[in-house]
Amino acid sequence: GLLVGKMNKRVLLAVSFIGTSLSLFAYLYVSGMFTTLFLALFGLFTFSGFPLFFSLTSDYVPRGSSTTGNALVWGLGMTGGSVIGPLLPPLITGGSFAGLTFAFAVLALINLIIIAGIFMLPEVSEVGKVSLFG
Repeated sequence: GLLVGKMNKRVLLAVSFIGTSLSLFAYLYVSGMFTTLFLALFGLFTFSGFPLFFSLTSDYVPRGSSTTGNALVWGLGMTGGSVIGPLLPPLITGGSFAGLTFAFAVLALINLIIIAGIFMLPEVSEVGKVSLFG
């Protein structure tokens, strides 16, 4: 909330993605109390990213279309995160629990690669000035 109004939203989203990936990598390769710490950090970074998408949407869609833009973010986020996301680890591991560490490492790596796409979004100086819809 407070940082969105003071910092570049694309940078905040990238920090969220980096934090998600690094905390997931750390969770996979530590033990003891550190697993709890990194799992909590993973949740913090992961769940801070979704509201940032809503905030970014308001910068890229015309003022009258913000509801449609947010509906697209919500719909794609729920489809990707809740439906497609849980299907990926079994596909990567071939259904074996033995490969879960590898599957989550692959997903964390993909998350890091996606960060480049965040910075491909045009920079916005004022709300509603850049339209994704032409």
